[in-house]
Amino acid sequence: MRNRLFGIHFAVYGLYVLAVLLVTWPLLTVFSTHFLGHPFGDAYEYARHIWWIKHALQTGDSIFFQPLLAYPDGINDVWLWGIPLQSFPAWLFAFVLPLPAAFNLSAMLTLALNGWALYWLLWRWTANRPAAMLAGLIFMIYPHFQGQLGAAHSGLLVLWPVPFYIWNMLALSQPDRAANYRVHGVLAALFFVLSLLGSQLLLIYLTLPVTALLLLTVAWRRQRQAVLRMSLAFVGGGLISLIFLGPILVSSLNAATGPSWFQEAGDVTFSADALGLMTPSFQHPIFSHLPYTHTILGVDPFERVAYVGLIAGLLAIIGLFKWQAARPWLWLAVVAWIFSLGPLLQVLHQIVTLHLGDYTTGITLPWLLLQALPLLNITRTPARFNFTIGLAVAIMAGYGAAAIFNGLRHLRLGTFRSTAPLTIQQNNLWLWLERGLIFPLVALILFEYQFFWPFPVIPGIVPEPIAALSADDSVRAVLDVPWEHLLTDK
Repeated sequence: MRNRLFGIHFAVYGLYVLAVLLVTWPLLTVFSTHFLGHPFGDAYEYARHIWWIKHALQTGDSIFFQPLLAYPDGINDVWLWGIPLQSFPAWLFAFVLPLPAAFNLSAMLTLALNGWALYWLLWRWTANRPAAMLAGLIFMIYPHFQGQLGAAHSGLLVLWPVPFYIWNMLALSQPDRAANYRVHGVLAALFFVLSLLGSQLLLIYLTLPVTALLLLTVAWRRQRQAVLRMSLAFVGGGLISLIFLGPILVSSLNAATGPSWFQEAGDVTFSADALGLMTPSFQHPIFSHLPYTHTILGVDPFERVAYVGLIAGLLAIIGLFKWQAARPWLWLAVVAWIFSLGPLLQVLHQIVTLHLGDYTTGITLPWLLLQALPLLNITRTPARFNFTIGLAVAIMAGYGAAAIFNGLRHLRLGTFRSTAPLTIQQNNLWLWLERGLIFPLVALILFEYQFFWPFPVIPGIVPEPIAALSADDSVRAVLDVPWEHLLTDK
């Protein structure tokens, strides 16, 4: 039985890998020579960090100081200490693979792991594998995550710890798990820490909102002991996280400019549009003729992506009607959506204004107040609350799919209840009908959610004229900085 379960999970993970290969096509054809991501993305920056870690381990240099950047002073790169999953396992792969292949492989395996993690969670909640598989697929290729992938934000896409964090936190509220409270508490704290090691910004955009939902849900039921256990796991995870956050905070406070280097402008530019939830890709073969898609996403097709999708949305609605457990996730999605709109309401990429006599004002939103709070004031991309929306939509859609597949099972049993037991042929026929439904749903979700086609890639081989500079002793440094561009001049 254990071997069979392992085989099923391995097969599901393999299917997710195949889905990633399809979504990122034609990456597979240039896997070792090109990086995944748009020319305006961060692939070169992240790949350079990966190269440096591997180089430093080979030569004995410090991983956390980069003498070749900002020459001749170098850069204290202690930030890498706090986000090890942004570079791992890519730097390990780089020992045996070309740098582009190592970067691409790490990103693809991480995406598939995200899908498998949510598949595991929904399987445990619904006991329905086809439904769990659809939920994992939605979570893995959710359009906002594809936008982040297009920007090569590989660290932000380390989302797989969150489903395991949710499972262990909720296990602390179950009375039948009394004997395992310590185990689940330790695991919840551990996965909380892991959820921040790809990017600490996920604390704001995903982990904290999820934690708030879990604690409020249990508090609403007046389970005081459960609230205490969950709070201890959360605080414990926070304290352990200081091992990774502490050096960064100390370094920033000791910097000559103080902590202001964290703060970047763009909180309005990188806020979601009010119509973003219904804005598919402007590159999609069906939706590309819709002019508003170009208006909303044309300037920034990375951060502002917020499309929910027709198939996932319909499954989520079914889940809300059929499963009470799905409904708290709707509230989380609504709150996250309001935050994702940023400080000022935008419609069709224009700030909505009110004219009161001679005075003109924008329509302010809750994030205008919250963004001034400590910790939250380091963020500049409210649209990233779509990380939370993507998780909530995938969970609700998983419940909806479970309702459909469970209904088919009940129909099968009801059809033959008054007659003889099902024959092997009859049972196999119904199983094929049940499982056959999943394939068109998978195909439809993949087709509807495809955001970039073809997926953007950039050259990963250093041009020979640039590489030749290393042999020229008269060259002290190279300045290669994009200038006066919205996405790169920062």
